[in-house]
Amino acid sequence: MLPFKFLKDNRLAVLIFFVFAGVFLVSCAPSQKKAVATIDGKTISADFFFTTTSNRFDQKSLDGREKELEDFYHTVLRAYDAKQHGLNNEETLKYKIYVDQRQIKVQQLYQAFVVDEVITEEMIKEAYNNMDERRTIRHILITDSTSTRAKSARSPEEAKDLAREVKQKIASGEISFTEAVEEYSEGPSKGKGGDLGTISWGQMVQPFQVAAWKLKPNTLSDPVRTQYGVHLIEVTAVDTTDLGTFEEARDRIVRSLQRSKRNDIRNRTQKALDQIKEETGFSMDQKAIESVSRKLYNQYKEEPDADLAELANDIDNYEPVGTLGGNQVTLGDLKNLLHYIQNFQFRGVPSETYLVRRISGELQQENLLMFAEDYNISEYKDTDYKLRWTEDQILNKYYVNNIVLKDFPPSEDSLRAYFDRVKFEKYSNPANVHVREIYFTDKQTAENVRQKLDAGEDFGTLAAKHTRRESAKESRGDLGWFESNRYGPIGQKALTLEKGDVKGPFPVGTGWSIIKLIDREAGETQSFEDIRKQVRQDYTDYYRPRRLEENILKLEQKYNSELYYSSLKNM
Repeated sequence: MLPFKFLKDNRLAVLIFFVFAGVFLVSCAPSQKKAVATIDGKTISADFFFTTTSNRFDQKSLDGREKELEDFYHTVLRAYDAKQHGLNNEETLKYKIYVDQRQIKVQQLYQAFVVDEVITEEMIKEAYNNMDERRTIRHILITDSTSTRAKSARSPEEAKDLAREVKQKIASGEISFTEAVEEYSEGPSKGKGGDLGTISWGQMVQPFQVAAWKLKPNTLSDPVRTQYGVHLIEVTAVDTTDLGTFEEARDRIVRSLQRSKRNDIRNRTQKALDQIKEETGFSMDQKAIESVSRKLYNQYKEEPDADLAELANDIDNYEPVGTLGGNQVTLGDLKNLLHYIQNFQFRGVPSETYLVRRISGELQQENLLMFAEDYNISEYKDTDYKLRWTEDQILNKYYVNNIVLKDFPPSEDSLRAYFDRVKFEKYSNPANVHVREIYFTDKQTAENVRQKLDAGEDFGTLAAKHTRRESAKESRGDLGWFESNRYGPIGQKALTLEKGDVKGPFPVGTGWSIIKLIDREAGETQSFEDIRKQVRQDYTDYYRPRRLEENILKLEQKYNSELYYSSLKNM
């Protein structure tokens, strides 16, 4: 699918989306240089694998990490075979790859051009050095005329002087901290005695948290000025926690800083978009976009089976809808997008408004892509790995659906053949069987009795003498009639016998059984038509994993490929 859901005429929609959706970061473990696999003599590095891993990968069980590594390896291996067959040059797939890789480049641009400018490496390290503590804090806030949500006409200097006076009154015992809050504080925490609760590093504005983290418990700070006013801060308790190593804690720290710096990121996003727009000379003519979208949608409604890109030929393609890279853009320049919408994934256009958003979004993304290319975003961090993984995922999905599982969903004949093969096992009511049994508590005795049966001795006589199933002694081992799904393996074994056949000894519970089938009545089989949906699901569940496994084994042999599970040991 296309990467963004754009809002009409919203310059923030492209980049600020990521702030709230949280999709621009991929969890990465520490860089590893060793290989996790080889394919056709080429090394697949752990660095590449870690670019693709899910959140908290390092906290998964070994089985969970092995499963994720297997999925990665299978995707890369199938994608490699797909490339050898030129599927990456198939026109529709080429555009799908282009669109999704463009998303990655814009995400990386956002990370480099916005987030990294706000959340610097020094800030992350500073947070790591302080986030092992959580501090319970209360404060007194005295506002002035320049404060955010100011409640006073006093000057900043007057606010500081008043804060010093209040601190002196508390220090001398003239008033308590709680009384000072009630009399002087103008912050929203006044009703709670100034209590801000337990705070982690990164939750407060910088001057406040720096001062709070320098305080010893139960000491009062000097006046501290922030955009909210002047604070007197007291730390009432300090709790410590183990963050682990810097690399282990880094992603958690970044996520915490993103939340606390949300306003700064939003402001930087706006400045970045303004800068990009100015440097690229980008513009959109919203009225023109709405005009061509209306014409195209009206034609599409009349001919919903027609090719959307071809319908665009009937519209004045020389009507500019915007400017991109110094050149005017018309609907005719967006035919790849129209073809992609209709034929690859979206399968049509639900509304005129939708088409307006799609065209607007395409122009915005193309503009950001051009800037990202000029910014050399492919050289930023792990961008190359992300681009490769995006392509491999697309090729793998197409390869699985159109090559490995090309006859899925199965044909009617395939379903019926499968039904006929397993109907007695899976789709029949339980058969009724009449069985005699000799039950033993040790295998050696059972084997000795079996030899006697093979020599022609009477089953009933031997059962009366040897069976340890007390309830069947008087009946000479006769269990009577019962449904084949009872008595565990006894009923199942009986289904495989003809009348008079003997089976065993085989394990039953903690002992051993020999059985003889006296008679059998077949259960009623359900009709194919009544359970067709269930048969189809069972067919898929049975054959799909086998096809996928067979394909991997074939490709491993073809490309002399190997997955190194041992590479997970020290990850």
